[in-house]
Amino acid sequence: MHKCPRQEHGNWSPDEEFEVVCPGCGRSMEFFKDEEKRRCRNCGQILTNPILQDAG
Repeated sequence: MHKCPRQEHGNWSPDEEFEVVCPGCGRSMEFFKDEEKRRCRNCGQILTNPILQDAG
């Protein structure tokens, strides 16, 4: 059984989860610091984690 990401990351500090605006539709999406990519639930565009992008 898979856990909700919020349950697994419950002890993280606030700066380890953040919001990103989808460039495709403008909807706000939540990212966790260790997530590489997420798909926008509104328009389907795949977004890359900007924090990991800057680090690499």
